[in-house]
Amino acid sequence: MPTPPAPASLLHLLWLASPALPVGGFSYSEGLEAAVDAGIVHDEASAGDWLLNQLELVQARAELPVAAASHAAALALDGA
Repeated sequence: MPTPPAPASLLHLLWLASPALPVGGFSYSEGLEAAVDAGIVHDEASAGDWLLNQLELVQARAELPVAAASHAAALALDGA
């Protein structure tokens, strides 16, 4: 059995898992823990498949259009 992390290391890991972080790469797992628990993600290949699905189903349909519109507005100097 692996040695548990030191208290300071554990605290840093918990900070990364906190929903109090701003939206970004470490804020939310998008359900990865549930996918691992359900056996959907169990190795490198299934993790890659899961990540590609997240890109297609979440980022491409929801977050990427907002980012593209924001980028276009910034290029046009459209602050509104």
